Amino acid sequence: MINIEGNNRDKAGRFVPEQSGNPAGRKKGSVSFSAMIKKVLAVEDERLRITNLEAIIDRAVDQAKLGDARAREWLSDRAEGKAVQAVVTEDPYAEWKNIVRECYEVTDE
Repeated sequence: MINIEGNNRDKAGRFVPEQSGNPAGRKKGSVSFSAMIKKVLAVEDERLRITNLEAIIDRAVDQAKLGDARAREWLSDRAEGKAVQAVVTEDPYAEWKNIVRECYEVTDE
């Protein structure tokens, strides 16, 4: 048996109900990674006088015009959303199963 002292766990090592596994939690004032990225992308580039995000998009458009397939895909995924790929599931043995069923069918002849 696992015996972990403290840390909001019981003798079996499981977390005790109603007690946090991370009592200290996230530090006050901390910012999420996505919020930091959004903040950096919104900053205006002083040389270009456009935001970093606009500069990235301009570069992707230029690359797409030059024939870069990944740039075209990136732009279209962001503009239109990623294409949904349907997954067709077909039984590879369906034909054989039908043959076996036909062999074992009882007929009144």
